Amino acid sequence: MPPLSAAQVAVAVNRNARYLFAADPGDARSIWVNPGALGLTGTLSVNADLTFGLQSPYDDGSPLSQLSLGFSSHFLAFAYQFDRLADPLGSGIVHGHTYRLALWGEDRRLGAGGAVTLYRGGDGGVAYDFGVVYRAGALLDLGAVLANVGQPSVRGMDLRAVGRPAATVHAGDVVAFQAQGELGSDRIHGYAFGVRLRLGSPKMPLQLNVRLDTDRALRRQTFALGLTVGGENRGAAVLTTSGDFKDSEAVSLHGISERSRSPSRHR
Repeated sequence: MPPLSAAQVAVAVNRNARYLFAADPGDARSIWVNPGALGLTGTLSVNADLTFGLQSPYDDGSPLSQLSLGFSSHFLAFAYQFDRLADPLGSGIVHGHTYRLALWGEDRRLGAGGAVTLYRGGDGGVAYDFGVVYRAGALLDLGAVLANVGQPSVRGMDLRAVGRPAATVHAGDVVAFQAQGELGSDRIHGYAFGVRLRLGSPKMPLQLNVRLDTDRALRRQTFALGLTVGGENRGAAVLTTSGDFKDSEAVSLHGISERSRSPSRHR
């Protein structure tokens, strides 16, 4: 999604959704991307994220724009997001609080789940998302999310209902190619394309994520570059810029810790 404008200030996109894809079974960060993806990895996980704006619009000069915390367990995940939003009317800073609860189930290669999101700050609001991930084979993961069911009004802004179909193609254990669309009820809003590289050694794993978001005419909108270091306990840094790379938007720092909850039955 493009950087927030004054019209979008009511709802800030969680930073994990800026570089992860709906067809990625993953850790606790998946609650913000696809609640159906949480059950396929067989892990318990917690995460914490800090985001700093590189073009701070805040009068107090602080670069902090978002903080989020989350955990995933056997069939449940919970996350909290705090945002500092610039008031489009110029009356200062608006503090937004977002609470997200997800439940899911899984059966062999299929994971499915739903999430309810409670917005607080301003007029508040409630939104619902549903998602699935299907592990079609060793080389292909498919995912889909239906977000903002019922098109709720949040802090005076109507959230459009969208569908996000996605696919991840694995070229062995090192490279994966990713694609995702954003579909409205009447038209296609845009696309996202990405590459994930797993590098480093078993003692020091490295992962590089590159993602480009476009509009429906494939014109570049935003670019994200993420680097993850570590295994069960790992840290990540993500930089987002404009599509032409001229303006840096924000940088995020992520900490993730996960542990196996059962012997893996999946790839």
